[in-house]
Amino acid sequence: MPTHRRIPLSKFSAFAAAALFLIGLHSQTASAGYRYVADFFLPKPHPVREFLHFVVDGPDLVYSPTRFPNAPLQHRGQSALKNWKSADRQTRNTLVYEILAGNVLDGLSRAEATRVLGKPDAPYPFGYQPPRDGLFYNCTDEEDWCLLNIEFFDDKVSDVQLRVNN
Repeated sequence: MPTHRRIPLSKFSAFAAAALFLIGLHSQTASAGYRYVADFFLPKPHPVREFLHFVVDGPDLVYSPTRFPNAPLQHRGQSALKNWKSADRQTRNTLVYEILAGNVLDGLSRAEATRVLGKPDAPYPFGYQPPRDGLFYNCTDEEDWCLLNIEFFDDKVSDVQLRVNN
């Protein structure tokens, strides 16, 4: 993740603390686990995100699947994949990290991927173009965008990426 200065909320200005109190966030900050000012602006924490490799590509964080997931991560990924089709976009936003961490899409054919994930999303937001002949799923919740891209080679999943912009 990009480096940033972590300022504890307890050290933040009294003016900012009063503003948080007035808009009703003061009680929510402690219960939601916010300890630093930057916690409000970084992606929501997810327990499996620490297992994912990511690179910074311009304004995006690009997450890649775990290449050799352990059994608990594979189980979480399979469970998330079963719930994907019936989930709304906000729920998919949390499921997608588990799917990547479990690396459960690797090696699926295009037909199998479409069967388990459902019909791909279109039109593409923000003039975004997904990989050629790939599948695209929008799982944006509170980010500017959160896009699952799946590429194929010889009709098998060859690459999966999650592009997140906050």
